[in-house]
Amino acid sequence: IGKSLDPIYGYEYIGVVQEDDTEYLANIGGKAGDAMFNDISGPDGVPDGKITADYDRKILGYSKENFRLSLSNTVEYKNFSFYVMISGIFGGGKDNYYLGSNPRYNSFKDRYDTNEIDHPWWTPENKSEKYLRADAYSNRYLGLQSRGFVKIQDVNLSYNFPKGIGSSIGLNSLEIYTSIKNLYTFTNWFGGGDPERGISADSGTYPVPRIYSMGLKVSF
Repeated sequence: IGKSLDPIYGYEYIGVVQEDDTEYLANIGGKAGDAMFNDISGPDGVPDGKITADYDRKILGYSKENFRLSLSNTVEYKNFSFYVMISGIFGGGKDNYYLGSNPRYNSFKDRYDTNEIDHPWWTPENKSEKYLRADAYSNRYLGLQSRGFVKIQDVNLSYNFPKGIGSSIGLNSLEIYTSIKNLYTFTNWFGGGDPERGISADSGTYPVPRIYSMGLKVSF
């Protein structure tokens, strides 16, 4: 009540449990490689060394972005023309979309075609501070991450040959061009696929291909 629509309410993930987090392990249980949560409060209004539904949940972010933006521009110089379109989504909370936690329980399952399980998961030899153990499970862990991005969506460079060239064979105009779609995306999203769509527990998204094309426009 009194908050924006589409809030994500849950436990605040603060990192990966490491072997030397002995106090946390003693109080909360589990083992190294699990998700670690913030002990926000307790019955007396102060942290009590436990993670409970009554005292340790908060609004973590919002699944609805604050705004979307698209900007395009064409620059012409002599017979050259350069077009670029940039798009993005911004805001909606620190972490504003859902991504499942591990390959045994979430959208990673059976997503072999996007390499979403190809991560340096936590192991005793690789004490990752970003990825959990591959077999870690917690119904408290939402695996949130920001899906904000800025994408160079379309780039086109063309050259119009001077008028009159080819007139002897009936040419009115001649243009050569090259274009790239989805050139690059600036984002902190790491879950695979496209941050514009995101990933949820029951639906996924495939990577957006980068498409190169060249062409020739001829008018008689």
